[in-house]
Amino acid sequence: MRLPFTLEDVDEQLKRLVEQEDDRLQEQAQRWEAEERAGLAPWRMRAHRLARRERDRRRATDDQEGEGR
Repeated sequence: MRLPFTLEDVDEQLKRLVEQEDDRLQEQAQRWEAEERAGLAPWRMRAHRLARRERDRRRATDDQEGEGR
């Protein structure tokens, strides 16, 4: 017996994947901030800043590509 499947529009799939990635990055940032407040991992501050910078750069690039459509 075959399992049912649904077809997903490519744009909807891309949007869903971007949202999932943003959610994952936001959760990661929250964990890092909690660790920083607790004094557990000051060495992660640089990694956190780099991740945030990369996320902002990606969003800006995605926004620019969206305007060109």
